[in-house]
Amino acid sequence: MIASAIDEDACINVITTLNIQHLESLNDTVYEITGVRVRETVPDWVVDTADEVELVYLTVDALINRLKRGDIYRGEKVPRALANFFRRGNIVALRELALQRTAEEVDHELHQYMATHNMPQGKLVREHVVVCIAPRPLASKLVRRGYRIAKRMQGTFDCVFVRTPGVRLSKREEETLQEVYQLARNFGGKVVELDGDLVAEEIIRYVDRVGATCLVMGQSARSRLQEIVRGSIINRIMRETKSIDIVVVADSDNE
Repeated sequence: MIASAIDEDACINVITTLNIQHLESLNDTVYEITGVRVRETVPDWVVDTADEVELVYLTVDALINRLKRGDIYRGEKVPRALANFFRRGNIVALRELALQRTAEEVDHELHQYMATHNMPQGKLVREHVVVCIAPRPLASKLVRRGYRIAKRMQGTFDCVFVRTPGVRLSKREEETLQEVYQLARNFGGKVVELDGDLVAEEIIRYVDRVGATCLVMGQSARSRLQEIVRGSIINRIMRETKSIDIVVVADSDNE
C-alpha cells in the first residue's frame, strides 16, 4: 500500500509504503492467516489520515520469484521464508486483506462526500460500537476487532471496563489495562471506566444510554460451575438488550 499526505503550509509531500501485515488493527487476522505474530506494527492513523491511498501488489508468482532471486532476503533466509510466512496460500490471503482495507478507505471517502453534500445515505444514524474488556490478553484482540467493525460501518467505538468496588487488580492487570487503553486511543476510540458490583447491569445501562448499535465481548473466562452459581454475563446482556448486534470473540491459548 502507498499512503501520501500533503502539508500545504509547509510545502511537504510525504509518500510512504506499507505492507498490509504491519497494520496494527489487522494483527490478529494476520496471525490467524499465517501463524506468525507480527511484532513491528504501525498505528492505523498513518493510513486513515492519508490524503490518498493506493494499492500496489505483485502477482503471487512474481513475488515468489523475487524471493527466490534473493531480492527480498539473503540466500540463507529464502527457503525458511517460502516455507513459512510467504507460502502461496498466505500471499493470496494477504492480498485479499489488502484489497479489503483499500476498499474501506474508498467507502470512507464516499461516506464523507455524501454527508457533506446532504445526500440521503449521509444522513443515516452513525453506528456506535462498544467494546467490553477485562484485564486479560484477549482485551487487545477485542479492541482491534471493535475498531475494524466501527471503521467498516463508518462509526465510532468505545472501550469500556467495569471496576468492581472492593476488587483490587494486580500490578500486571493494571498494566495490561493501561496498555489496552492506549491501544484504543491510538485507534481513535473513547476509553470509559464504570463502577458497579454487577458487570452485566453496568454494561446494559451504558449501551442503552449511548445508543450503541454493536457490542463486542470476549468469550467468558468463568468455568461452567461459576456460570451456574454467579450467572453468565454474556447471556444476561443478550437477554436484556434490544436492537443491538452482539459479537462474542473467542479466546485463544496462543495469545
